[in-house]
Amino acid sequence: MSDELTQSNQKMASRGLSMSGANIQAVIQIGKKHIDYYIQKIIACEKAALPKNSPENPERYFTDLKKEIIDLVNLKFDFIFSTVQNICPNYNKIQVSAKKNVEALKESTFDLIRGNIDVLQEELNLDILSPPSRDSIRVEGSVGVLNTGQIKGNIEVNLNSLSSPESEDFKKAIQQILDSCQNSEESDEIKCKQMENIDFLVEQSKTPDSDRKKGQIESANMYLSSFNNLSGILKEYGPVILKFFGM
Repeated sequence: MSDELTQSNQKMASRGLSMSGANIQAVIQIGKKHIDYYIQKIIACEKAALPKNSPENPERYFTDLKKEIIDLVNLKFDFIFSTVQNICPNYNKIQVSAKKNVEALKESTFDLIRGNIDVLQEELNLDILSPPSRDSIRVEGSVGVLNTGQIKGNIEVNLNSLSSPESEDFKKAIQQILDSCQNSEESDEIKCKQMENIDFLVEQSKTPDSDRKKGQIESANMYLSSFNNLSGILKEYGPVILKFFGM
């Protein structure tokens, strides 16, 4: 995650973009989405590996697993906070609120990790863990899989549910970006992060205009454009997406 956010920040700096308070919150939220996705991948890896390699001491195994994931996630949150410090020209004015926001997100995320591991342990006890599925990718550091065909399928299902005439250009833009992501030579890890942001844009398209998170929409659009495999397609279709959201 650090490489991608750093790359995005450098692009923003080269374009002379300054970070407002709203955009800072958007950066924090995007970082949180990456962390949530990272946790999902770890759980998917464990679900795939545990049926074949059941631990001799489950209680100790899952206790250690909770600690390991929480320690890793804590480092990612520290990176998010340092990123905000580095890119915000008025950091001193928002230091307390930004730190408080990150700390609150930390605690809720740690609770999520504990809950997910408890469910995983119970599923192992009940012998209901699913075997690995097809159409998947490998995740670094663990023997496991994550279904990317389902991610792409979910995006397309939600996209096709948009039926208003004004959504046609938006649907075409998203499909072009999704195809560019899927067909590129980027790593599977990068593709997943790109798909996550594409999925966010599609989710927002189904949200009432008054409830849309326009700061995060702009940041997601900017984040996608920071990748070499998507920068060209975003030059053409990024404005189409922003226009759809009235931006």
